[in-house]
Amino acid sequence: TLFRSTTGVAWTSNANTCMKDYKLIANTMEGTAANFGKGFGYKSGYYLCVNSSPSGENGMGQVVTDIQILNERSTLPTGYTYIGEFLDPKTSVSKKKRICVQLLPLGVSDIAVFDIKLTSKSKQVVPQYTKIGRA
Repeated sequence: TLFRSTTGVAWTSNANTCMKDYKLIANTMEGTAANFGKGFGYKSGYYLCVNSSPSGENGMGQVVTDIQILNERSTLPTGYTYIGEFLDPKTSVSKKKRICVQLLPLGVSDIAVFDIKLTSKSKQVVPQYTKIGRA
């Protein structure tokens, strides 16, 4: 299997709003819907989607080297950017927790994100993955 570095991460309302070259993460590791927001005062949810195309979302050959989840009071770390949003017009993403990524040129970075797995209730780290979010 050919592994490609992650070149972009974004929110999307559904498979139809997911940008070209992005893959929707539809299910958690446990097999449940990987839908954020729905059921927490929101009428519609949203999903994460990832891009692994060689040119990436920015067309500059940059790769995601780190992902952080920030609370609403945190400032964006230097060198990071909030992930994009490809949403239906009436959908919004909660700002209580924000996901940001660090992008670096492929030839400059020693590390890169290759895959993102979502878990719903598991407190265990998936083997060979780094856990982010709730402890």
